[in-house]
Amino acid sequence: MKVLMLALVLLAQAGPPAAPAEVAVGVLSKYRPRQLSLRAPGAELDIELVAPDGRSRRLAARRASLRCEPGSQIVLDLQSPPPERSGDRRSSLRETVDNRKIIENDLCNSAERRGVQVEKPRFSTVSRERGTGGEGSRGSGGEGSRGSGGEGLRAAELRIRPRGSRALRVRVPGAAERSYPGWLEIGTQGERCRLVVHVPFERYVEQVACYEIRGAGPEALEAQAVLVRSYALAHLGRHAAEGFDFCDLTHCQVYPGDGACTAAQLESLRKVAGQVLLFEGELADVAYFSTCGGHTASAADVWGGETARPYLQGVEDSREGRALCARSDHLRWRFEVERDELCAALRAKLPAAAGRCAVSIAETGRGGWVRRVRIAGPGGEASISGADFHLLMGRRFGWSRFKSGHFVVQARGGRYVFLGRGLGHGVGMCQHGAMGLERAGADHRAILEHYFPGTALGSLAR
Repeated sequence: MKVLMLALVLLAQAGPPAAPAEVAVGVLSKYRPRQLSLRAPGAELDIELVAPDGRSRRLAARRASLRCEPGSQIVLDLQSPPPERSGDRRSSLRETVDNRKIIENDLCNSAERRGVQVEKPRFSTVSRERGTGGEGSRGSGGEGSRGSGGEGLRAAELRIRPRGSRALRVRVPGAAERSYPGWLEIGTQGERCRLVVHVPFERYVEQVACYEIRGAGPEALEAQAVLVRSYALAHLGRHAAEGFDFCDLTHCQVYPGDGACTAAQLESLRKVAGQVLLFEGELADVAYFSTCGGHTASAADVWGGETARPYLQGVEDSREGRALCARSDHLRWRFEVERDELCAALRAKLPAAAGRCAVSIAETGRGGWVRRVRIAGPGGEASISGADFHLLMGRRFGWSRFKSGHFVVQARGGRYVFLGRGLGHGVGMCQHGAMGLERAGADHRAILEHYFPGTALGSLAR
């Protein structure tokens, strides 16, 4: 009986996982912001200040600007909300501190939740330098960044929510204003601001899908959304050591915030809400990229044998001799480099590249994707995987110049010429190929079956 019960429990646990209510995404880190401004059009910001000891208070403001300083300190300037109407039930909870509306956050005070009687946390008011024009003297320079005076509030951490269902608008120097649903957590990392937005899971999936396959029709977009959702569930907590699930860059999936989808796209995505890709009843390991050049790569060829999957062996992606991704600007590419410059770029990773090195392809995998590259020189001979070579070359010379691990190489005098196809790592769904399949009449199911043979669609557990 116990064995039967255990079998029933295991059977109940098999299949698609349940989706989280929200995911935590580290955002805007590539801009290394030291200051930023925030607003929620048509709504107030509910700002929770957290002291180093974990105690907290709340502020209400229409707009805010802040800067991050050494010593894990955030300096906050506010533009106060309009005066409350008489009879407002919240008025008894409010007090004025330096002309700013402050709400004591009794419910969220971690110490009081444990039943410990504590004093109010001390949030100091500090002077700001005026007229210096230096960094941090005016907030981020964005809309609403001047605050309400010459003073600011210090805290170790901020948690900011727009009241109602409004999105939070965030602007950092060097970037366009971003719009985020959910709530924002702000801390410090050295002298930089660390931003983590907590996003409803399906909103995250929708915006990533629309951004990652821009210009696609509804069927290719729906296929993309299934992959985004499946990938996110399989990689939850990828940045757990940093305090969030995903970054907003290609290392995870590109998350631009709200605004990537049109109303028509959102309507289309509702058809595949909650759907994931399964293999033998379990969540499939999925991947996608821009352009394959006519054949996708085997995961084992690109990332090693431990990543081999029956549905990631690479597929031909052409019809009647024409690549399905033929409309992509990255179908073919060419890169030329001086021998000495190439050898210098390889030397840090491969000592064999010291001096006058020679570069050649040692082994090619399915569809022409390079499995290994050979580097020989006065220091000996070594080899590197095609994926690592692509990574090294992309970082050194730019991803828009050295686009993929699908190439041949020719030595011409003192130069090397790389003739390549495609853009990206090559494994899984070719996005431009998916668009080509849709133009040929395929729906999202057929697209996914083509790139991941043997898999099936399933729905998340509720």
